[in-house]
Amino acid sequence: MRSKCKNLPWLVLICTSLGLGIILTPIVVAQTSPLLFAQQEEKLEEAENLLQEAIRLYREGKYTEAVAVQEHVVAIREEMLPSNHRDLAISYNYLATFYRAQRKYSQAEDYYLRALAIFEELLTSNHPGLALSYSNLATFYRAQRKYSQAEDYYLRAVAIREEILPSNHPNLANSYNYLAELYRVQRKYELAEDYHLRAVAIREEILPSNHPHLATSYNNLGLLYEDQKSYTQAEDYLLRAVAIYEEALPSNHPSLAISYSNLGQLYQKQGNYSQAEDYLLGAVAIREEILPPNHPNLATSYNNLGLLYKAQERYAQAEDYLLRAVAIYEEVLPLNHPNLAISYADLAQLYREQGRYTQAEDYLLRIVSISKELSPPNHANLALSYSNLALLYLTQRRYTQAEDYLLRAVVIIEEYLPPNHPTLAISYITLAELYRAQGRYELAEEYRSRAVAIDEEVRRQQENR
Repeated sequence: MRSKCKNLPWLVLICTSLGLGIILTPIVVAQTSPLLFAQQEEKLEEAENLLQEAIRLYREGKYTEAVAVQEHVVAIREEMLPSNHRDLAISYNYLATFYRAQRKYSQAEDYYLRALAIFEELLTSNHPGLALSYSNLATFYRAQRKYSQAEDYYLRAVAIREEILPSNHPNLANSYNYLAELYRVQRKYELAEDYHLRAVAIREEILPSNHPHLATSYNNLGLLYEDQKSYTQAEDYLLRAVAIYEEALPSNHPSLAISYSNLGQLYQKQGNYSQAEDYLLGAVAIREEILPPNHPNLATSYNNLGLLYKAQERYAQAEDYLLRAVAIYEEVLPLNHPNLAISYADLAQLYREQGRYTQAEDYLLRIVSISKELSPPNHANLALSYSNLALLYLTQRRYTQAEDYLLRAVVIIEEYLPPNHPTLAISYITLAELYRAQGRYELAEEYRSRAVAIDEEVRRQQENR
C-alpha cells in the first residue's frame, strides 16, 4: 500500500489543474493498534482512489456521478480525520467545485466556506495558500454576480500577496487582473484600468515581449477600452494581443480564436464590417477545426457571425448562423440555460426586423419561460423579457397584450431599480406611446411626465458632480 506522503505529488498536480488552491499535508493519526491503524489506512486509501475517480468523472462532464463519488470521499474523511484537517478541506473544495458545475450554487458555497474555515484556522493570516483560497471563492461569487462578496475576497487575496510577494511577482499580476475584470463587469472603469495597468506593468517587466500571458493582459485592456467606447485604444491593445498569439501559438490555438473574435466584434461596433467578417470567420475556422461540431464555443462563433450579417441586413446568412448556434445550444445546454435565452433573443430580433412576427413571438415567449424559471419574480432579466415581448405586440398594434407585458415589466423595474433610473424612464415613455396610440391621452401624459421628471433629475445629478 502506498503511503500518503507518496501520493502528495499526484494530488498537488490534480488540485493545481482544477484551480482549487489546495494545500496538502501528510495524514497524522493518533497512536493506536496495528490492526486499527491498517484499517484507517485502508479507508483513507479508498477515499483517495475515489477522489481520483470523481475527478475523472468531472473532467468527462459527468457531474452528477462525480458529486455522488465525492460525497462518499467526504463521508470517509469526515469519519477518519479531525474536523480541521487539511485533507478534509481539500475534499470540501472538490465537492464545492462539482456542485458548482451542476449550478447548485447554495451547496457549492456551503462547502467552499467550510474549506475556507479550515484553512483560516490552520494557516497564518498572510499564508499564500489562504490568498489562493480567497481568490477561488471570489471567482465563485463573481460567476454568480455577487460582486460585493467577490470584491471582498479578491481584495483579501491582493492584500496577502502585496505583503508577502515581490512587487513584480506573476501571482500579484494575476490578482490584479482578476480584480480588474471584476470592476470591468461592474462598469467601475477607473478602478478596472488601474488594476489592469498594474498587471500589464508586471508582465511587461518579467515576461518576454511575445508571451501569451502578456497578450492576455493586452486583450483584457482592449476589452475595457471597448466597453468605454475608446475604440482606438481598444483596437491598439487587441491587435497587440493578436500579434503575440499569432507569433507564439499554433495557428489553430483556441486563444487565437478568442482574440480573433474579440477584434471582429470591435470592428463590427465601429461599422468596419469587412474587417469584422474576416476575423470572425477566422475564429469560426479555428473552432470548426479543433472542436466537436456541437461545442458551445462553436455556437458562440456562429452567433457572433450571425449578428454581423444581421447588422448588414444580410438576413439569409444571419438566420443560417443564428439557427446553427441555437441548434448547438439546444443539444448541449439545459433548456433553461441563459445562453440559450440570449440566442433566442438574437433570433427574435432578426425575425422582428424582417416583419416575421409569428417566429419572433415564438422565441420571445421561450425567453419569458426561461426567465421565469431562472430568475426571482422581481428580477431585471424577467422585466427585460416582458418589455421585449411588449414591444413586439406594440409593433403589431396588439395593444392589450402590449399593455399587459409592459405593466408587468414596470412593476418589476419600479421595485428593482432606483426611482430615477433611466431604464424606468424608457419604460414610462413606451407606455406613454402605447396609450397615445390607443387615444388614452390622460394616461399617455401621466407616463410621459414621469419619464421627463426622471430625465430632469438625472441631468441635475450629472451637473452637480
